[in-house]
Amino acid sequence: MANTTNWRSFLWQSIFPKTIQKNQARLSFLKETAFFQDFSQFELDLVHDFLHERVFKDDEPIFEIGQPGAVLYFVFKGKVSIEVPSQNGTVKKLAELTERSFFGELALLDDAPRSATARAIGETTVLGLARAELESMLKERPLVAAPVYRSVARITGARLVSTIERIQKEQQVELKAVSNG
Repeated sequence: MANTTNWRSFLWQSIFPKTIQKNQARLSFLKETAFFQDFSQFELDLVHDFLHERVFKDDEPIFEIGQPGAVLYFVFKGKVSIEVPSQNGTVKKLAELTERSFFGELALLDDAPRSATARAIGETTVLGLARAELESMLKERPLVAAPVYRSVARITGARLVSTIERIQKEQQVELKAVSNG
C-alpha cells in the first residue's frame, strides 16, 4: 500500500507540480497565521479549500470605506494599508499590515459597511474567505466552521480590549494636558 501511495503522490506531483507546491505554501502560511492558531491540520485542509486568492496592484483598493463587508482577508504576500479620510481631507493611515496579518473579520458576521479602506502597498496577494463560503462551510462542515467563528470572536474581543485601552490612554493624556494647562 505504501508503494502505491508513493507512486500516486509522485504521479500527481509530476502532473501538477505548481498546484501542489502552491497548496503546500498556502497551508504552511495558514499554520503560521494567528487566526488559525487553534486549528488542526484536518481543519486547515478543509478551510484551505474555501479560500480564494487575488493579487492587487500597488495602490489598488482591496475594499473601500462604506462598501458592504463580505470577505475576511489574509495578507499572503505584500503589505496592506488600512486608511480613513481625516477631517482636513487627507488620508489617515490607521495601520500597515504585513504578511500573515488579516483584516475585515467582521464581514464574516454581517454585511455592515466597511469602516475603513484597505489598499495594497506594492503588489500584494491576499487570500479571502467570503461570508457566503463560510455559510456554505457551516452547512457542509459545521465542525470546521465553528473554529472560524471562534477565531473571529477571539480576535474581535482582543481588538476591542486593545482599542479600549488605547482610548483610555488618550483620555488620560488629554486630562493631564487640561489639568496642566
